[in-house]
Amino acid sequence: MRKPEGRLLVHAVGGGDLGAAAGTGTGDGPPDFEGDADAVGKERRPLRKVFEGLAAAGIPVSLLVLLGTTNREGTIGGRTFAEHADEMRNRLTGETGLCGARFDPEAVFVARAASPTIEEASAALTRWLADHRPEEILVTCGSGAFALSAGALCAALATRNRVRILNIDAASRPYSLDRPLDIDKHLETWLLRYRFWDALAEL
Repeated sequence: MRKPEGRLLVHAVGGGDLGAAAGTGTGDGPPDFEGDADAVGKERRPLRKVFEGLAAAGIPVSLLVLLGTTNREGTIGGRTFAEHADEMRNRLTGETGLCGARFDPEAVFVARAASPTIEEASAALTRWLADHRPEEILVTCGSGAFALSAGALCAALATRNRVRILNIDAASRPYSLDRPLDIDKHLETWLLRYRFWDALAEL
């Protein structure tokens, strides 16, 4: 049995991480991963909000998985979101870190999803989880494609990992899912409630 590896943070990389407003589509300018440390609201980088919220709540993170898509539609600066995630990983593990945080190189990973769908995101994180055993998973939401965050949540539930949802604007207060006796039935009910028909069809 693998040794638990600590708390895992899963973050779907989106336009907000690059300094691009939601719905702006493609762009040719260079991404601004760091942003203004004094910015507020939507101008503040999602990961900066998350790292600060977790620090304020005293919730340490041991591992970070960045979910990035490899499809070319909607690219920013001519690069896919997976390629931007690679650059974010380089900065997060570099000397100065990113958005106020720095990780060891072996603690940050990029999980590649073929498209921004629940199915592809779930498959990408499930592949990563096959070789890792986190004590808990925190999935960010409120930034990036919602389907990626939902897919990560599905992967955590399907692999029977403890998971909490982390709204980027309330990162100090992760939302805990109940831990039912019948987790398969709970997953089915949750997917039905939020109308994730494609994911339901795969059960």
